[in-house]
Amino acid sequence: MPTENKLTTVKRYWVHWNDQRYVADKDGDLVMAADFDRVLAERDALQQRLTVQDQRADELEGRLTERNALLARWLPMVDDDRGLEELEAETQAALSQGAPAADDDWRMSPCKQGHRDVGAAGGVAHCYQCDEKIEAATTQEAFELWNAAHPVAQA
Repeated sequence: MPTENKLTTVKRYWVHWNDQRYVADKDGDLVMAADFDRVLAERDALQQRLTVQDQRADELEGRLTERNALLARWLPMVDDDRGLEELEAETQAALSQGAPAADDDWRMSPCKQGHRDVGAAGGVAHCYQCDEKIEAATTQEAFELWNAAHPVAQA
């Protein structure tokens, strides 16, 4: 059974011997529900980032194809190397245009109780320990609202 299916088909159970909530699959494997939710949110956030990067790669591939077509058309008309250098500079500028920052800052402030085990996914920013949460239309908006409502104390 693929891992993707297991994550979406598990059921939650209360286990009374230590009053912790667990998630179990049909094979009887148990994991703490809070850990499951955290890993699921992390997976969703990574998938979202991967989708954005895939779209960016597709966009760049399209731009490169357009530039190669232009090169094939204009190359016979270029008299000297200077024209090739200009074309190369244009190509590099087009490919680097609008590139996202390599190190996006997704650090979140602690919750109001001081817990640092916080995260954002699926339009919700939340604390994994006390269940404090902020919901928004997008994950980015929830992240920004969380940090605005939870300023970091300056030392």
